[in-house]
Order: sequence, then C-alpha cells, then structure tokens
Amino acid sequence: MTIENPRTSRLNMRIAPETLETLRAAAASLHQDVSSFVLGTAVEKAREVLKDESVMYVSQKDWDFMQDLLTNENAVPQGLIDLFARTDTPFAALSQASPGRSKKSPATLDVSD
Repeated sequence: MTIENPRTSRLNMRIAPETLETLRAAAASLHQDVSSFVLGTAVEKAREVLKDESVMYVSQKDWDFMQDLLTNENAVPQGLIDLFARTDTPFAALSQASPGRSKKSPATLDVSD
C-alpha cells in the first residue's frame, strides 16, 4: 500500500548566508536535507502554536472553581449573574428566580432559535 503525499506547493525565502550555514549544520547532524529539516521544524512549531491556542491550562484551584460553578448554582458570583441579566445577549435568558437568592441566578439557556 502506497501512501501519497504530493508536494506541489512551494515556499521560498531569502535568508542570510550565516543562517543557511546554521540550518545546513543542524540538518546534517540529523542526517536530513535542509528542506526536510526546515519543513519538519516549522510544521512542529506550527502545530505547537495551534495547540496552545486551542487548549487552556488551568491550576487545580481554578479547575475546582470552574467545576463548582458548573455544578453548584449558588457558587456563581452575584456580579456575574447581574452582568448577564442586564445585557442584551442570549445569556440574559440564563437568569431566573432562585430560592436562596434575592436576585436572579442562572438556570438554563434555550438556544433552539
């Protein structure tokens, strides 16, 4: 079974001669040609950047706080409830009367529209 990976696109750049020598030396130390070395390194860095933008890392304390917010409606700060209740957004629908609070607290959001 042959896996095709057609390389039909090009990427050209001008670099300083010293930079090219550095790339050649690094590629040679890994037994790669310069193109393979540069491409592999660039793709690895690109994937890292994209992953960092799509994954959020939080401390255990922050994780526990978020879990409490998601599972305990009384844990939601009143200021956040007030903010959602007064703005003209779909989040305003989250506010409903709740026993134990004099103001409104989040309950459900209907996004069926």
